[in-house]
Amino acid sequence: MKHIVFDEKKCAGCNLCELFCSSKWYDAFNPKKSRIKIKTEDYVAPKYNVCLQCDDAPCVDACPTDALVIDQDLERVVLINDLCIGCRLCVKACPYDGIYWHKDYKLPIKCNLCEGEPECVKICPKNALSVGD
Repeated sequence: MKHIVFDEKKCAGCNLCELFCSSKWYDAFNPKKSRIKIKTEDYVAPKYNVCLQCDDAPCVDACPTDALVIDQDLERVVLINDLCIGCRLCVKACPYDGIYWHKDYKLPIKCNLCEGEPECVKICPKNALSVGD
């Protein structure tokens, strides 16, 4: 399935991707509300965490209410907020730390590829992010 690809060699660590992601989905320039996480440390290449939209998504299997589903048309894993009971089993099941629990919303948050037009990819000034298969 399609997912966000990160090239750490190109990343400047500006975190614009996080800011614009949080702005699109939560109307706030707040990295804590971003669906992508870029971690930078002194003298270490940046690392990222974002949903990889797994074909055999363990988060989907872990969800007892079917709040996570695979959207075959847009090739992504989608969270249906109204079905989520906040058990956090999806967060625990993700081997890539691509789903985050947000304490303010009492819901998991994850990348949904912005309906096919990822804000993080569009805003990255160094083209460190792209959409791949």
